[in-house]
Amino acid sequence: MEAHVALAIEEQWYEWDFSAAERDFKRAIELDPGDADARGYYSWFLPPMLRAEEGMEQARLLLKMYPLSAGANGNLGSVMVFAHEWDQAIEQLKYSIHLRRLRRQRQNLRVAQSRL
Repeated sequence: MEAHVALAIEEQWYEWDFSAAERDFKRAIELDPGDADARGYYSWFLPPMLRAEEGMEQARLLLKMYPLSAGANGNLGSVMVFAHEWDQAIEQLKYSIHLRRLRRQRQNLRVAQSRL
């Protein structure tokens, strides 16, 4: 599955073979629908193909699987930027930043508790 994601990225960015890239993104998702990388990269692939709505749909599916992930929240915000959904993007990206801060605080809490 990871090989399909890597190949799709290479096909997209270096070979400009967009149909092959999409085929490999879809294959990776088919093999593991819960893989964050496959769905995240695919959501970024779609807006430049003039399919921003589909990209946001993929990003929302990712977020549904990982609702507290700062990465999944940031991914949706970034795809919203690509789709020119400025107000929604701002709110989504702010929330992603908030989650990142909470993550750092949770890590610091675990460190402090381990020292007791």
